[in-house]
Amino acid sequence: MRTLTILAGNAFVPCGSAKDRHHPVIESFLSRSTELIHRHTSTAGWICAAHNVKRRPDWPAGAILTHAHEIKGADQYWICADPVHLAVERDELVVQPYSNVQLTSSESQSLFAALEAHFAVEDLRFVHVDTGRWCIAIPQPPHLVTSDLELVEGRNVNDVLPSGQDSATWQRYVTEAQMILHDHPANTRREARGETVANSVWLWGGGVVPQVDRKFENMLVSDALLREIGIMSSAHVSTTPSTGVNLDATGDCFVEFAAQPADEGDDVLGRLESHWIAPAWQALRSGRLEAMTLVLRLAGAMIELRCDRRGRRRFWSRKRPLSKILATLRDAA
Repeated sequence: MRTLTILAGNAFVPCGSAKDRHHPVIESFLSRSTELIHRHTSTAGWICAAHNVKRRPDWPAGAILTHAHEIKGADQYWICADPVHLAVERDELVVQPYSNVQLTSSESQSLFAALEAHFAVEDLRFVHVDTGRWCIAIPQPPHLVTSDLELVEGRNVNDVLPSGQDSATWQRYVTEAQMILHDHPANTRREARGETVANSVWLWGGGVVPQVDRKFENMLVSDALLREIGIMSSAHVSTTPSTGVNLDATGDCFVEFAAQPADEGDDVLGRLESHWIAPAWQALRSGRLEAMTLVLRLAGAMIELRCDRRGRRRFWSRKRPLSKILATLRDAA
């Protein structure tokens, strides 16, 4: 294998006392890595840019997600309309991450169907891409600029609403969607169980199907957007294995490392280190791997940390505790 890129996402946002624990191989890797920071960038934006996808003016996440469906009108303008929870905090409405909602497959299908039926008269075509991943086909491209959902989580809605000439029309659509979701039996049952309800949708990632260049020969992914970008780029796409990658494979490899819902912060980093970082670190030393890149999401930025065989041999580089490394990266982001 020439290179290995691991997308670790939010794995380095530890909880509890995990931030005070040591992960020696991760610390060695990070201490000898060079960093590249992409500020105000989401995971979708980073993976699109890595494949030379153009932003006009959004990253075309909706069109990429629906590309696999091969439906009539796939060349139309598509936009994501993902279910979210808007929480009242003091005098603000704040966007909560989808991880706080976690709809079941049947709940997602049921809520989606209600919106699909309501907006049929508006000539808006809905597609259920995945659980919690909904998209809308629009006959004519709107004058609309949106913010990626990943970048607005935890922020005041009024500061991140879509802008542009058609923003008022689309805000009306969102208000109608909120009314439908509020009274839906699936949400009523969730509320009765004390679970977070999906009380709104977030519009983001509008565009048409883009040209996608090949970046990796192999992509081991589970996320729908990452999977479809891999397919469009003609990469060999498969599901992320749970116990590491075959480092004897050829070519450049991309891996999506995803934390499991039951994981705690300490377990996430321990699994990342033992199954992925440690074997790759050894492969760098033996020459079976030319370079490894770890991609993190911290403080609203995507951070690439890369170490090649030459960097691996910098034994004089002082190893620092993980908590201090992460604090430095947050400050830089």
